[in-house]
Amino acid sequence: MSVEVSTTSQSRNLVNPPLGGGLNELQTLAADYASHGLAPFPALPHSKEPITRWKAFQFQAPNQSEREALFSINASLNIGLLCGAASGNLAVIDCESPKAFETNIRRVVRAGFGETWMAESARGGHIYFRTPVPIKPIKCDGDMELRGQSQSN
Repeated sequence: MSVEVSTTSQSRNLVNPPLGGGLNELQTLAADYASHGLAPFPALPHSKEPITRWKAFQFQAPNQSEREALFSINASLNIGLLCGAASGNLAVIDCESPKAFETNIRRVVRAGFGETWMAESARGGHIYFRTPVPIKPIKCDGDMELRGQSQSN
């Protein structure tokens, strides 16, 4: 299991106070991801490690009340995304070096992938895309892996 960090809260508070609408910053960000058909999940600060068990959500995303409870804990948590069916068959190419990231961006463009999202990371980057059906994770080489069903990213 792995979690792809997609957003990091900049707050260092131990308590995440609600914003004007009654939701805190993380709950609001998680709701935004969910509105795009993605399954957000809380991860430890500065980490991809989920804060709680996630397997119950691998095929169906947390509902609104579950999501709000998961993100009510701490302002310094990261937000990860569950891959596979829970996020509309989300898959992620996880590149561990800048060279691998650049190479895979070219491959994705050349292959004519539909909508993709890309994010640079400290070591390389992540390329997010959806597939017609959930795909199994594949460890491709030392610099890149494909994350899919039964993983969080």
